[in-house]
Amino acid sequence: REATIEVHSDADFVIEFPTDILFEDIVFDASRLKKSPVLETRPSLASAIRAVTTPLLAQEGDLSLAIADALGVSVNLIDKTLMGEGTSLSRVVKTLKCEVACALLADTSTPIADIGAHIGYLEPANFTRFFKSQVGVTPNQFRKAETR
Repeated sequence: REATIEVHSDADFVIEFPTDILFEDIVFDASRLKKSPVLETRPSLASAIRAVTTPLLAQEGDLSLAIADALGVSVNLIDKTLMGEGTSLSRVVKTLKCEVACALLADTSTPIADIGAHIGYLEPANFTRFFKSQVGVTPNQFRKAETR
């Protein structure tokens, strides 16, 4: 079976091929596909945000613009994409802040106020309020429970 392409003088071309192939059953053989590590571990926007946000956590206030700048996209695009992933920018940032704070509270003797400042809360009371709203216990209670 061959396909041919003919060029005509009026700059058009004609493609001819055996039409019977249009009616054949196509069998997809998945075993012939090569595995791609890139496709298997396709990062989500949330994971990209987490990667660029960690060094930005010490900034107090809204991190949205800094994150968008670091990713080279608009805040609006981030919001729409995360909505499609079933989350939001504020939820991703809050989760990351809690993970960083929990790790520091469990593994260091760093003062709680310094840990709060490290994730963007210059006022210790604001950090305590945030941490308790997310984790359910105060940073001090968390640290005591982790060191037992």
